[in-house]
Amino acid sequence: GDIKYNHGFKRFRLRSKAKVIIEFGLVALAHNIRKWANIRNEMNAVIS
Repeated sequence: GDIKYNHGFKRFRLRSKAKVIIEFGLVALAHNIRKWANIRNEMNAVIS
């Protein structure tokens, strides 16, 4: 839900199952990098 609502990912742009799996993997990777960056920024704010 978070990926759909906050990041605008509404539908897959590719057709085969293998390509959809890769596309969702990239979306999930980007989501996790965003989460990691937010946590890192919060930790830096607490330390500073």
